[in-house]
Amino acid sequence: MVTKDQDSLKLTSMAPLDDGGRKYNILYVIAVVLGFIIGICMHNGIESIVGVSLLTLLSALVIKHCILDLKWKRLRRQKFFLENKVPYESLIHSLVEKLSPLGFQVEKGSDGNPVLTHKKMIYDIYYGDDDSFTIRWRKSIIGALFDFRTSIYHYRNTVADMGIIGYTIQQICCQNVTDNIQQNIVVSPEGETASKIAISSEMEKDNLKIMQNRKSLKGTCIGVGSIFCLFIILSGLYWLGSLLVEDEIVEEVITDEEYSDEDVPETAYINDDYGNEDYSLENQNENLKENISTSEDDSFPSEDETVDDSAQTDYVQAADESVDNIEQEEEEEVILLNDLYIDTISASSELTDSTNTYSAEAVFDGNKDTCWAEGVDGNGEGEYIEIYFGEPVYLTNIGLLNGYMKNENVFNNNGKIKRIELNYSDGNSHESLLNEYEYQDIEGQVYSDWISYGSPIYTDYLRITILKAASGEKYEDTCLSELELWGYVDNN
Repeated sequence: MVTKDQDSLKLTSMAPLDDGGRKYNILYVIAVVLGFIIGICMHNGIESIVGVSLLTLLSALVIKHCILDLKWKRLRRQKFFLENKVPYESLIHSLVEKLSPLGFQVEKGSDGNPVLTHKKMIYDIYYGDDDSFTIRWRKSIIGALFDFRTSIYHYRNTVADMGIIGYTIQQICCQNVTDNIQQNIVVSPEGETASKIAISSEMEKDNLKIMQNRKSLKGTCIGVGSIFCLFIILSGLYWLGSLLVEDEIVEEVITDEEYSDEDVPETAYINDDYGNEDYSLENQNENLKENISTSEDDSFPSEDETVDDSAQTDYVQAADESVDNIEQEEEEEVILLNDLYIDTISASSELTDSTNTYSAEAVFDGNKDTCWAEGVDGNGEGEYIEIYFGEPVYLTNIGLLNGYMKNENVFNNNGKIKRIELNYSDGNSHESLLNEYEYQDIEGQVYSDWISYGSPIYTDYLRITILKAASGEKYEDTCLSELELWGYVDNN
């Protein structure tokens, strides 16, 4: 979440500065609707509709690229609020400690300022003359010459990186101020009450902003849905109009044609007796045979020839199978995302002993003899694992193997997760309660818990936070053995 203090930003989490430009995807919907309407007005059939729609989609892509390129360049001048300035040397030391596990490379610049590198992007940190600092992004010389990715891609990654860097620096630089506030709270009961009121007020503001963001997202979804429904209605009207026009053309052609009596063949009509008591299939067959025998057209079948109904049955079955195959091809294939689309994995803390480090990567190695264990005092409530995907994905399921499943003794001695919170790149989150199993209940199982989404979650970031944990019989360390993420990528 981001709050503004005049021209400076004050961050309250490591979330990206905004949605990465995804709100401008509405341009694609508008482009399709405009292309459809313009294509109809051209009266050149479906070819003009498809062609114009593709041109308007390309135009929407160019417009979105230009908008995000401008916003991307403006990020260099963005100021971040700062309550206390820490010497560059101390800041660099703290950034190495906090951001290196997240994949950031921290170095000292030529001016003594911190320089961070992440995903081929370089970020220079500078203090301002006022209570602020800036994060100036830039590319390396090679990256500037040979990087052909669009500003849409770079803007999404930059706002995510700047959210992490900005929040971390604000926490480091505000640490002394926070310590003073905590001392004042302990000394003065009245100060304690005032501080609680201030904190409560800040929480109410944050909750209000969350509600406003949700309302804005809801409004956007309603707008997109309305435009989609309008597109479907227009498509249906165009299809019906095309059928009506074709029928009128066919009737005109038939009405204008002139036939002579010699050109009209003799025809057998069998519908006159339909509805009478004497009407039956056998009688109509007899009448048909008599009419055929009097006709001079040798193309009719003889009485001995019969019609094989199995050909029609086979045709219907083949058509049904073809429709089923088309429907199956249109469905998105849900796959395991672990090895294909995960870019970076990190954790807020990791347990290290004399022989091993129980790192976050262990949850994706497919080995139950390894695990991630949080490394703070207590049972690890509030600790988390963060996963960044190489590109946005649709999450459909999450499978977890809770605890340290190496063997029964190790499982019982270490802690397990009871409740988790899942956070996504769009700012949404939800909680999930995990099952409390004995070792025998899940021994040999792939998952101890399986989370299924009613609708896929579109995200390029996932954080799993321990909200509640149960300590083991011997240790308080909370462990997670395996994690599997299932979903798909939209390749259209």
